[in-house]
Amino acid sequence: TPSELPHTTNFATDWAYWHRHSSTAFVNFDQALGDRWQLKAAINHTTGDEESLSVYANAYAETWLDKEDGSGAIISGYSWDSSDQRDSIDLYLNGKFDLFEREQDIVFGASHSQYESIALNTASGFAGTPYSYAIPNFYTWDGSAPEMELAYLPGQGVIRTKQTGIYSSTS
Repeated sequence: TPSELPHTTNFATDWAYWHRHSSTAFVNFDQALGDRWQLKAAINHTTGDEESLSVYANAYAETWLDKEDGSGAIISGYSWDSSDQRDSIDLYLNGKFDLFEREQDIVFGASHSQYESIALNTASGFAGTPYSYAIPNFYTWDGSAPEMELAYLPGQGVIRTKQTGIYSSTS
């Protein structure tokens, strides 16, 4: 790398964390319709929460890391607090039919999914004041640094995604 640091270099502080908790519920349904047709459905529901205090170093280390005394390395911080929900359904019918004296396979299906994430505005996130710390000597650094706090600002960011599709295939 341009900084001549090994690829195993870790700029994480001793207080950084990234917690993710999620739970999923699902139902699968499979029903034979005669001896040549089958109806299948899958429904999934997932909820999650995520909170993190993370740090990262400048990607252009060759411009700021003094290779003699280890000074110049600056880490920046970022905090995150969000919750999300994912729901999906997939429904399809597959079967066989005769056409031109040959047995044909066919599938008809439809799927729908939606995702919503709500992220609180944090003081060191996109809407807040950046955290930074200059590491005195990167070569002897043990990961200690003043701790960044997870503080909140008014407002939130919301991401919503919906996808719907239909499909068919035959052979």
